[in-house]
Amino acid sequence: MVDKIPLELRPVESPLCPLSEKERCSYWMRLKPQLQVRNLYLTLPDIVKPTDGLVVLHFISDIAILQVAEEIYLKARIKMEMAASLHHSVWIHEENLDPFCWYLTICECEVIFHGRARLETRIFNESRKCVMTVLQEGYIQRQAVDERPKL
Repeated sequence: MVDKIPLELRPVESPLCPLSEKERCSYWMRLKPQLQVRNLYLTLPDIVKPTDGLVVLHFISDIAILQVAEEIYLKARIKMEMAASLHHSVWIHEENLDPFCWYLTICECEVIFHGRARLETRIFNESRKCVMTVLQEGYIQRQAVDERPKL
């Protein structure tokens, strides 16, 4: 029924395709439209209720938050092997959220140093109101580099 990720994504900006001087990733995201269609069989709207907006936003807040750090590494020609979340704080500014509307996520990398990244994400609804702020700290492991001379 739904691909592996039940979200529809529309990229706006990334460190690899910047629109500003800030290191950030911006996406419009929403649950895929086919999840809203009801039929005789059990579908996701039978599981996702109109009151589950916060659940959907928490999922959105975590889905691609370390993406900006990975793209900063790629821009510097450093390959990332693995990333892990060390700390994830969420501030909710609006409680009554539509789980099926579009949300703009803007994730900025505040600090990236010695495999640690500190990112801040702001999530806006279709009315341009900031509904959630997320602070994320992550660990990023570089891909091992073989330093032996090639013969």
